[in-house]
Amino acid sequence: MAQTDRSRVVRSALLGLLLSLWVALVWGWVLRTGLWGWDVYPLIAAGRVEGLGGLGATFGEELMVNNADIAIARAATATGSKIREYTACPIYNDGNIVGTHEWLIEFEEAPNDLFAFTLILDNFLKAVNSDYEAKRNKNLGMRMPVVKSLPRDTFYQWMRNKQKLGGQHKIPRLNNDRIFAEEILQI
Repeated sequence: MAQTDRSRVVRSALLGLLLSLWVALVWGWVLRTGLWGWDVYPLIAAGRVEGLGGLGATFGEELMVNNADIAIARAATATGSKIREYTACPIYNDGNIVGTHEWLIEFEEAPNDLFAFTLILDNFLKAVNSDYEAKRNKNLGMRMPVVKSLPRDTFYQWMRNKQKLGGQHKIPRLNNDRIFAEEILQI
């Protein structure tokens, strides 16, 4: 490779790095100052490529991973529980029954009252996502989420069964279908 080609590659890489850092700093400032009412730091979820994805308009609500992470962390704090892993997927409309989200959660420390945890999670999801709140209004577009507490190491066993232990393999947080959830529930 010619010297000019190498210098272009180096300049491009440095420019990309500087732009990424600038975006992180600005975004961090926006979140830290509470411009939108959030009080968390955005770099907490670093490393999850699918962090930009979500339950993309399953019911028109566009629930994103960062919304889910914020809401579940706040619900855990409010109930004195600790989350090891979680995933969420849709439960689709079935005739006269309005659909919802199903949350499969492996707790490090379970809440004393799972129903109270579910109510608090639902309220925090409403607080961080206006589309979710609109769909949950009077249960017209979605009903309250279903939360299932899983036994310890359920996600580990699922990852082992899929031969995805270690490396860069992560538990998918939000899914637009029930494939992962059905596999996990079989464990």
